[in-house]
Amino acid sequence: MLNYKNYKDTIVCVDSILMQTEVDVEIVIVDNFSQNNSVEVLINRYKGLKNVQVIGLNDNLGYAKGNNQGIKQLRDMGISYIFIANSDLKFESTTIFKELMEAKEGNVGLLVPTIRNLDGKIEKRVVYKKKYLYLRMIKELIKDIIGISLSTNNEIYDKNMNNVKNDIGIQTEKYVVSGSGYMLLPIYFKCYQGLYSETFLYGEECATILLLHKAKLLTKIVETQTITHKGGVSTADKLKRNTSYRRKINIGSDKKVLKLLFMPYHTIIKKY
Repeated sequence: MLNYKNYKDTIVCVDSILMQTEVDVEIVIVDNFSQNNSVEVLINRYKGLKNVQVIGLNDNLGYAKGNNQGIKQLRDMGISYIFIANSDLKFESTTIFKELMEAKEGNVGLLVPTIRNLDGKIEKRVVYKKKYLYLRMIKELIKDIIGISLSTNNEIYDKNMNNVKNDIGIQTEKYVVSGSGYMLLPIYFKCYQGLYSETFLYGEECATILLLHKAKLLTKIVETQTITHKGGVSTADKLKRNTSYRRKINIGSDKKVLKLLFMPYHTIIKKY
């Protein structure tokens, strides 16, 4: 997981993960150059635990590159079931990782657990139908670049977010990714080293969908016990209040995802 200044929420998340039973858990916290005392607080908090590591970066690498630092650390340890967690998640049950790992099957590369917002509703998931995927994604990315809001577009966000049972299982006709937390499986790491690293913030879900699609991998929704998502605490204040700066970052990410869309698979696996 990435930490950016909000070490109090990170501690809540890590402590809830440490309560997971029946699976051995290794945790890597990557501090994305918080420039406060986050690294010291986190190191002191977990200094007696061998299965919690804290990596302090000398620059803010953004979401994908920051997470890739943690992925590399875990992969070097031989770990190939990797859960990417926002730091403002709380695991409400001790069996969630076990439930996810038992759901592995076939060519599923990514598992989506049950994540709820503080109001109890299932959080938004990015959804793309497989049919005409490239055309659909080009359309949405270009609309975003020229300034047409996507927030009400059901091609992007699941319109049946609270009708979870209808979508449980392997998604054969579409891809589903939850931005705040998901598990990458061993088959994913046979294709890629980590996440698509060109985006700084925003667009990561679309990039991950493209990686899965190009590798002929699937997504699967698993009805797990609840993970609670506090929401938005890891976003920098500058991004929350500065619309022009936020839009600049968003457009930059959209252009990078468009680049990925046109890259052939053999080039992607060599680079990423």
